[in-house]
Amino acid sequence: MLQYVDGFSCSYNQDSGALVIHFTQNEPIVQEDGSIDINKNHITSIIMDKGGANALFSLLKDVCNDSDFPKDE
Repeated sequence: MLQYVDGFSCSYNQDSGALVIHFTQNEPIVQEDGSIDINKNHITSIIMDKGGANALFSLLKDVCNDSDFPKDE
């Protein structure tokens, strides 16, 4: 199943060599007074070894550098 995420954070454990990536979704909550609060929902986390993290980094870099990938303006 696909999940929409619009945020992430990551940390690296030097002792184990594991990288943890936490994916989140920011959900707007409209209050009774009309103000909007943002609730950060945890979607999932993944744990990768250093080799897997480097492979993911390389793949994402290649995809983002592809001429068909939209560039920020």
